[in-house]
This record gives sequence, structure tokens and C-alpha cells, in this order.
Amino acid sequence: MFATFKRKLLGDRRPVDRRVENHILGSLIYSDDDDAWLTEEGSTQLKFSFYISGSQDLSLPKKIPDLALVKQAESVALCQDSFIAEVMAYIQSESKAKKRHGGWVEEIAQLRLESLCLFWPERPRDGQISLSGGSDYRLWRCGYIDGKPDGGLNFDS
Repeated sequence: MFATFKRKLLGDRRPVDRRVENHILGSLIYSDDDDAWLTEEGSTQLKFSFYISGSQDLSLPKKIPDLALVKQAESVALCQDSFIAEVMAYIQSESKAKKRHGGWVEEIAQLRLESLCLFWPERPRDGQISLSGGSDYRLWRCGYIDGKPDGGLNFDS
């Protein structure tokens, strides 16, 4: 209990393992800005990127990517084409189902899967899907809930 209180008060001061090699995901590079590990840009193995949060296990000597989140990312990476197809089908169905998206139909048709962000070690099958291809500074996204795209198609600007 004291370790948790100390971490909340002072922050996690364990050294960070800045580069972690994974046989499926390739190199996971720690980003100070995101406080997460990102798959290496330009990876030939992956068709989109992953953001993976760190383990909250304070008994580990280093801060590393959470193993449950890594396993979830590996599972998705092993079936990238079907995951991409599922995301694109979800985007199209959301576009047609919501009248508020009516003015952005052409833009939505241009969206592509950019990254799967896995933030919560206690909920490894939940996160956020980020999409590229938006215009006018719109950053499109949808939820990733129980291993599926869900939670609505939205954007920040």
C-alpha cells in the first residue's frame, strides 16, 4: 500500500526500458511524450502502429510495457488484415447510421487505420483506434471495446 501511495505522490521512478524487442511486434520504442511504447515507425511487419502503456507492477526492476497489453497487441498483429477490414466496416456503418456524419461522408471514406492504443493494463481488450486521413485538423477515432471497434466514430479538432 505504501508503494502505491509513494508512486502516486512521487511518480514512478524506476528506470525505463526504452527499447523492447518483440518477435511479433518488432521494436517497441518508449515515448516520453506519450508515456507509452510505440511500435517502430516504418516497420515492415505492421500495417498500422500500436501504443502500449507500461506495467503498473512495482515489483519489476524496470518500467516495461504491460505484458497483457503486449499479448493483446500480438493477437491483433497476427490477424492485421481481418482487423483492418473490421475497422473499415465499422467506420462505414457508423458513417451511414449517424446523420451527424452526413457532411463528412467523403472525408470518412478516406480514413485509414493509423494506430491501436492500448492504455489500460486492467482492461487489455479496451482502448482507442486512431484514424488518419481527416482534413481540416480533424483527428478521427473510435473506441476499441472488448477487442472490437465500438463506441462511436468521433473526432477532435
